[in-house]
Amino acid sequence: MEYTDTHRALVQVFMENKMLTIPDIKEVLQAVNESDREISVNDTIKLINEKLHFLHLEIKSITLQDTTETVYCFVNTLPDKVMEFSTIFSVTEITILKKLIEMIMLHRSNDSDEEYYISRKEAIILIREQSSLQVNQANDLLHKLVENKWFERRGDKYTLSPLCLIELKDMLIEKYQTRKENGIVNICQLCEGIVTLGVRCTCYIRLHHDCFRKYNVINPQETCPNGHNLPQGMVGKIFYEVQENETNS
Repeated sequence: MEYTDTHRALVQVFMENKMLTIPDIKEVLQAVNESDREISVNDTIKLINEKLHFLHLEIKSITLQDTTETVYCFVNTLPDKVMEFSTIFSVTEITILKKLIEMIMLHRSNDSDEEYYISRKEAIILIREQSSLQVNQANDLLHKLVENKWFERRGDKYTLSPLCLIELKDMLIEKYQTRKENGIVNICQLCEGIVTLGVRCTCYIRLHHDCFRKYNVINPQETCPNGHNLPQGMVGKIFYEVQENETNS
């Protein structure tokens, strides 16, 4: 397949939006494709990645943990340089971003030992401790981090976005270690992605909800891949449930 203006247009859209669904990608391809021939999303992404490889950039797919929808993210493959390359943020804002990510990863509550989020109040306090920003300015920074796909807002809580999870995966594992290694990062036993919403066992095994459903097809008993019975109350959420009346506003 030849690298054409269609591929360049899609890269431009990815650079502007950072994360696209499959329907989003198809819409772009249809808009710029001058022929009647249907263009394969997978083939298009594969060719683009061949061109981006030398720039340490890549388009990677990830399955959303709550909806199981597949999205594609435009990521930097040099995790130690990811934040520094985010030129829209100041040095102070990058420092705050790192502190917020650390707080999310280390968060503990009375309800669960694996809740990967921080409240808006906690985030505001941290931002003001790390800077001279007022409350309204701290709120603006949080909004900026959500708009640029670093965080997701669920009601009054903030968690790591799919883009952040896929782009910083190696860095997070290196810094915090996986639960199998007595660390705190949950890795799905099936897809090997980071789990912040899913099913947990009393051992280190963690599974995304969708991965657990697939696993249950071949293993209808409520046991983990290590053969342990999943205790009552443990088959369910690691993260908080999103209420139907919650909004991202």
